[in-house]
Amino acid sequence: MTSRLSDAFDDLTAEVAPFVVRDDLGRTAWRAGRRRRTRRLLTTSSLAVTALAVLAMTVLPWAGGPRALTPAGGEAGVTGYPQRIGHQWWIGELPERPGPVAGLVEIVDQESETDGWHVFSEHGHLWRLAPHFGGTGDWPALSPDGRRLGYLTDQDGPYVIRDLATGRTTSFPSIGDATIGRPSAYLVAGQSPNFWSPDGAHLLLHASLPPVTPGAAILGMDGSVRFAPRNDLGHPAGWAGDDRLVWVKATGDDPAAPGYAVTATTTDLAGAPVGAVTLRPADGWRQDGHLNQWSPATSPDGTELLVSEYLSAGEDRAAVRRFSLSDGGERGSATVDHVTTPCGASWAGDVPAVPLNLPDTGEGYASTVLLEPAGPRRVVTADPELDTRCLIWAAGALAGEPHGWPFGLATPWWTWWWREILVGVWMLAAVASVWACRIRRPLPSPGRDRPGGARAS
Repeated sequence: MTSRLSDAFDDLTAEVAPFVVRDDLGRTAWRAGRRRRTRRLLTTSSLAVTALAVLAMTVLPWAGGPRALTPAGGEAGVTGYPQRIGHQWWIGELPERPGPVAGLVEIVDQESETDGWHVFSEHGHLWRLAPHFGGTGDWPALSPDGRRLGYLTDQDGPYVIRDLATGRTTSFPSIGDATIGRPSAYLVAGQSPNFWSPDGAHLLLHASLPPVTPGAAILGMDGSVRFAPRNDLGHPAGWAGDDRLVWVKATGDDPAAPGYAVTATTTDLAGAPVGAVTLRPADGWRQDGHLNQWSPATSPDGTELLVSEYLSAGEDRAAVRRFSLSDGGERGSATVDHVTTPCGASWAGDVPAVPLNLPDTGEGYASTVLLEPAGPRRVVTADPELDTRCLIWAAGALAGEPHGWPFGLATPWWTWWWREILVGVWMLAAVASVWACRIRRPLPSPGRDRPGGARAS
């Protein structure tokens, strides 16, 4: 025997039966090692891909909020809106500085933690607006640029306005809830819509001055509060300039009765009238229609008034009309189905935006339609499983870019669960890959020199 390793190996194998050491031992061992390495690689790769898929589909979309955007004008503002508002695996509270947001949605699910108002970004990310105490005054207000958010923090107040870009909060401790709070200097009535002045310096709320004086509370960004009584003016309807309010009143309850009329009055911030026009529909007021505090909304430029006649023939139908505030003449109208009454119509630039509650197998889901010159256009849909009701928009959001990839306004159930479906497919593929790699190749049948093989005669 020599000292060479190869010679030693040859001497060893020469003493072993052929069925124990095959002629292709090296090639067979190398293939077995390659299979083991391939199996480990596929297993590791499959697990890594699955982990990345889960991370990408579930964690990353909600890891951080949108950042404040700065357009050419220098003011931070929202620049788009989501076409889809879907479920999330986890919904956190609104952070201190999420940046400008696109809107708010009310989720009505009292059996879960999602019940209450939620803020959503222009890509549809949801945050919970907390605390939500459920009072009638708990009706938030969002500025047209999506930057300022006002809401009542508790039944006893205070009312706050938050700048979502800077994190600054302006508090109004003299404002409380009208029905369940302690006596306050001003009581918000929890009615919509609320109205921001064109310059964003003031917010008008439906409110009352105890004990029984209804009107509007005008909140300044400097923390000031002033009160404009309704007197005989009707309901507040917005702003006709930075220092002018618009009110709408229907004289009489029956549109078919003689003397029925609807008047739009312009006042100063103290409620003193400075002008009035009678609104004149082209085909007359509908006999089956009625107006309420949710009906009117003044356009952002203060030249037009949007009035919704809610039709008694169907509680979810409304005749939406546009009037000139200079002469009271009608400039257009449309009849809309599935209108959500408490939310109130609003404007997206010079286009009316009407809230909808579209039917579904359950309670329905919130949506919005824009009454454009070419015809109504639906701009958003919500997951029916969320039980959404009202939508409040930043007007600047609806004037921006829509975000709805990849399904847009589609509503089939699988379009809401495509991320989870994709993760499931990845996981099944990983399990299948691991299982396939664990299947061993069958042993060759016994040969003449192997145990159990035929022997030479």
